[in-house]
Amino acid sequence: MVITALDTYQLVKELRAVGFTDEQAETLVSVLRKMRTLSSSAASGHVDALIADLRASIAKFKVDLVTAMFWQTVVIIGATVALLKMVLH
Repeated sequence: MVITALDTYQLVKELRAVGFTDEQAETLVSVLRKMRTLSSSAASGHVDALIADLRASIAKFKVDLVTAMFWQTVVIIGATVALLKMVLH
């Protein structure tokens, strides 16, 4: 998400130009600024949650990979021992 700067002075000027009172324009700009702050915080929390989920998935994948490699090694060693027994006897 791209967050651009909010030119509050320019926005107040534009609102005044279309008939807002100073108090109305300043209140509206204040509300908009607060909404942007809340939106940024919520987006950041969402990203943090996604990162946490990704880390958990990676950790599970590592465990699964090591387990698979262990059993693959056991099978290879077993097959090698069996072949050696057949060849040497």
